[in-house]
Formats: sequence, C-alpha cells, structure tokens
Amino acid sequence: MARPPAAHTVISLNSGKVLVTGGETNGDVLASYEIYDPLTGKWNNVTSMTDERSQHTTTLLKSGKVLATGGAGYTRSMDTSEIYDPSTGKWNPSARLSIKRYAHTATLLNSGTVLVTGGV
Repeated sequence: MARPPAAHTVISLNSGKVLVTGGETNGDVLASYEIYDPLTGKWNNVTSMTDERSQHTTTLLKSGKVLATGGAGYTRSMDTSEIYDPSTGKWNPSARLSIKRYAHTATLLNSGTVLVTGGV
C-alpha cells in the first residue's frame, strides 16, 4: 500500500477486489483509498473520498456500491456519509447521520437500509 493506515476499513467488493478506506498514518487522517486486485497482486491508488475518515464504517450495499459513514476527522467526529460506485470509481455525498459518531457499527438490513448504532 502507498500509506499503510490504522483505524481504516477493509471491505470485499463484488468483483473480488478489496477496498481499503481512510484511517490514520503518522498523525494524518486520510481521505485516500486504495483497491487491491488479487488477480494482479497489486494495489491501485485512486482518487480521494469526499472527507478524511478514521474509525468510520463501510458497508457493501445490495447494489454493489459502498456506503462510508461517520468517523473522526482531524479534530471532530463526523455526521457525513458518502457512497463509492465501483463502476465509476467515484465517491458521492449521501445523507447525513442524525448524530456525529465514530467507532460505531453499521449493519445492512434485509430491507436494504443500513442501521448505524453506538460509537462515540
């Protein structure tokens, strides 16, 4: 990886590739993400998320897109969320959480909605 982070998220995409988002390294909170392709054995650097995030969640949606929620920025907890579309490689802002939080959980329900609970 270009910058191995801590407090990041890792999620498997429907394509079999692995998405690593945000985290912290050397005191910096990251907005970057990288994708690992197990077929080539290589990491690919791609454009940044909308916000820097640490201690956030990522959830694979039924559509194959990925929802990133909350997290900690440099000096604040966050109520923002954004959606990654693997087909375009782009992040787009999504609805805000009702409460700022980090170190929380996010669970995809059978209905397709995401339940976000707990955290700081």
